[in-house]
Amino acid sequence: HRTNHDIVLKARQMGFSSVILAEFLIEALCVPNTRVGIIAHEDSLATKLIGVVKFFWESIPEVILIDGQEVTTIRAFKVGEYAQHVITWPELGSEIRSGTAGSVKFGRGTPLHRVLATEVAFWDSYTAESVLAAVESAMPTGGRIVMESTANGAAGMFYSRYQAGKTGDSIYKSHFYDWS
Repeated sequence: HRTNHDIVLKARQMGFSSVILAEFLIEALCVPNTRVGIIAHEDSLATKLIGVVKFFWESIPEVILIDGQEVTTIRAFKVGEYAQHVITWPELGSEIRSGTAGSVKFGRGTPLHRVLATEVAFWDSYTAESVLAAVESAMPTGGRIVMESTANGAAGMFYSRYQAGKTGDSIYKSHFYDWS
């Protein structure tokens, strides 16, 4: 039931970030010039999440067998920049970058086609609005943004946007996933 604007309230450690990052990685590899942004509430999580993407990338086999024939996979594309917060594929023009909601520059300049905004309930509300406004206004038609978080009380920007999505008063569609 996902859309191009989803907001997910979830229990901890369910794998949402990983699934979304795997999907965004495949899109970056299969659709040239795709730019993906990962926005976290703190630098250690931003670094961890780009590490998850690197793990997924390194786990793709270089060659697979189809009907007994060796076929080169998307892993044949050469990585350009491979740093703490970025992976690029120059041949494709695609990239995945991570940063924090506290960076006033993240999301400005180059448009992002896919965005994972994670643990948004823990972002500073003023900064969160500023970063999301920049990302949303620069997102091309057909872009996709997923805001996800564990709960952090009945207040703040994430709570307000989640509630608005539940009532249909937002471009975001609200999704709730508990432990059951």
